[in-house]
Amino acid sequence: MNKKKYTYRDYPISEKYPETVKAKSKKSLSDLTIENLINEKLNMEDFRISEESLIAQAEIAESVGRYTLAKNFRRGAEMVRLPQNEIFEIYEKLRPGRAKSKEELISIARKLKEKYHSLILAIFVDESADIYEKRDLCNKRY
Repeated sequence: MNKKKYTYRDYPISEKYPETVKAKSKKSLSDLTIENLINEKLNMEDFRISEESLIAQAEIAESVGRYTLAKNFRRGAEMVRLPQNEIFEIYEKLRPGRAKSKEELISIARKLKEKYHSLILAIFVDESADIYEKRDLCNKRY
C-alpha cells in the first residue's frame, strides 16, 4: 500500500488500485494465482492480509463515519504483527473463566504493548481485565 489516505471514493481498493494491495508476505494480488499455487510458489503467508490493507480499510470506514468498524480494522491491523499461536492464546484467555486473574490479563496487555507495539489491542485487553474483575469472570467457568 502507498501512503495515500483512503476514503470511500477509493473503495474497493483491490479494483481501483490493485497494484497497491499486498499480502502480508508483500506479494501482490497478481501473484496470487491458481497457477502459482499449483506450482507451489505460494504459501500461507501469501494469503494473509497485510497491516497496510487493514489500515486502508479503516480509513475508508472513518471517511463515512463508521468509527467502530474502523477501530476493529485497526485492531486487526495490529493483530497481523502477532504470531498465530499468540492470537489463539489471547483469545482463550479472553473467554470468560479462562484467565486466572485480572493481573494475568494485564500482563497480556503489557506484552502486547511492549513486545508487539499493539496499543489498541493492549487497551482492549486492559479494559477487558477491568470488566472481568467487576463481573467476577476470572477463573469462573460456566
